[in-house]
Amino acid sequence: MKRFCAVMGVAMLASCSSSHQDPKWAEDAARLHGNMGPGVIVGAMVGHDAMNQLGDPKPWEVEVALWLPADRQIPGYRCILDGLQSTTGATMGKGNIVLKTTPAGGDRRPRIVITEGEKRLTYLLNEKATSIIDQTNYPTMRADSHRLLDMSSAAFTRSEMKE
Repeated sequence: MKRFCAVMGVAMLASCSSSHQDPKWAEDAARLHGNMGPGVIVGAMVGHDAMNQLGDPKPWEVEVALWLPADRQIPGYRCILDGLQSTTGATMGKGNIVLKTTPAGGDRRPRIVITEGEKRLTYLLNEKATSIIDQTNYPTMRADSHRLLDMSSAAFTRSEMKE
């Protein structure tokens, strides 16, 4: 069976078999990044959801910020940027994607903010997603990514739209 992922509201619903045929957007993100790790998949999943929520804006119409505490600005978490670039089209070259440091004492959860004009979506990763990123190593990378793909995005991200 094939993996089926559809966006409904702010939730990504996945009905999946053990064969794990990945969505094209996940494969594209892994190809850009060089592997299918959970960080790149989280970024791609959030970016894919945001672009659908925003009505599929052009890549130069969005601004993307990934907020991480200083001690989480390491591979795994930084890989989220590549997933976001792949699905939103925001790039370092265009200057519309940035990595920012969460202020000391602030919320330690990775936060992704995607804006288009006056519309803003904010995603917060919960403990389940950060735990998968924290515990991943090379031999388990693909299986850990599939665990994230199998989850509903509402289970590990929160989206708020403000206009």
